[in-house]
Amino acid sequence: MALSGTKGTWNIAGGLPVFLPAADSRYRLALRCKQAQPRSLRTALVLAALLAGWAFALPGGVFPTENTAKSRTHSGQQEFTSAELEPLIDHLEQFGFDRGRIEKVFYDQRLRKMDRVIAFNAMNPDSERIYSQFTTSYAIHIARKFRRRHFTELKEIERVYGVPNEIVTAILLVETRFGGVKLPYRVLEVFTTLAVEAHPEAVERHYQLLKVRHPEIEKEWLAGRLMKKADFALTELVAVLSMYQENPDRLYHLRGSYAGAMGIPQFLPSSYLSWAVDGNGDERVDLDNLSDAMASVGNYLRSHGWTPEASLREKWRAVWEYNHSDNYVRTMFEIAFRLSTPRKRKRRRVAMVVESTAVESASVESTTVETMAVESTLVPVSTTNSITGFPPDP
Repeated sequence: MALSGTKGTWNIAGGLPVFLPAADSRYRLALRCKQAQPRSLRTALVLAALLAGWAFALPGGVFPTENTAKSRTHSGQQEFTSAELEPLIDHLEQFGFDRGRIEKVFYDQRLRKMDRVIAFNAMNPDSERIYSQFTTSYAIHIARKFRRRHFTELKEIERVYGVPNEIVTAILLVETRFGGVKLPYRVLEVFTTLAVEAHPEAVERHYQLLKVRHPEIEKEWLAGRLMKKADFALTELVAVLSMYQENPDRLYHLRGSYAGAMGIPQFLPSSYLSWAVDGNGDERVDLDNLSDAMASVGNYLRSHGWTPEASLREKWRAVWEYNHSDNYVRTMFEIAFRLSTPRKRKRRRVAMVVESTAVESASVESTTVETMAVESTLVPVSTTNSITGFPPDP
């Protein structure tokens, strides 16, 4: 997505122009406010305001009623109420945003609440089987074609950022199949939905919906999960509003995943503002552009500790910061190994012993990985994946 209307300067870093927001920009102000106020406290304050809204949203009260212009109803569409939006707007106003502008954004007729976003973000399964579709023969074939077609650019990124071209290729393959995956969700709707759906009534409603397909789910776990997602969404709302503060209508054209990630490399808005770079020299940062996407992945990994001299543990951690999943990281390394291995060489199991001691995994559970095994053949998915379109191996 092109960065439009954000004041700042372009500096040359590593041979590539990098956009630096102005020191007095709202995003910098947001970062200062974020540091001054604990994230859990910010979320708690917003939720307290939301609860107060449901308790006191009476005619003539503090919050507009359902009959006012700010409360909209459309047949078959679920919408945000004023009791949900007003505390959120109050919170965002503390970050220096003009209240009139953000009211127009959140009370726009196009804004809708999406229950499916809650379901996807709450459950968000993670397993080796999910990622096995990216290590099939066909997926590796697609990755080889991409790498061959963009090899010159990828080698330049490797020279500038020190990140192997195989790793950059692997990440873009898994994230969006090099831009081939449709991103159907409005990023603004994703984060707005997550930000306001952690109060007890919403938790109960989503619990009743989710337990039909997930009978093992516990309400207390769901409440904690949605609280964490609301905290995350508030931070990303500040970032995405900062991106388009001068042209807010573009927010309704900004599409992403159910998690709110944008563009070919699937950057969150906060990551976009911090690490996305211009890879083709047109003085625009557009993550739907392959050159910008490839350079941004390289810049992100370098910024998170990947260097040619880094240990495997440090490289593992850098990729884990991109996606907090050990299964994701293993898949990236396996794809990279497959790409760097000549096709005619007999494939076999290769185990890379990490240094002389066990490697502490970067996962939240802090599991220990003594060796990182790269398999040339994994259990294939049983059917063609509906997202990537990759067929399984025979």
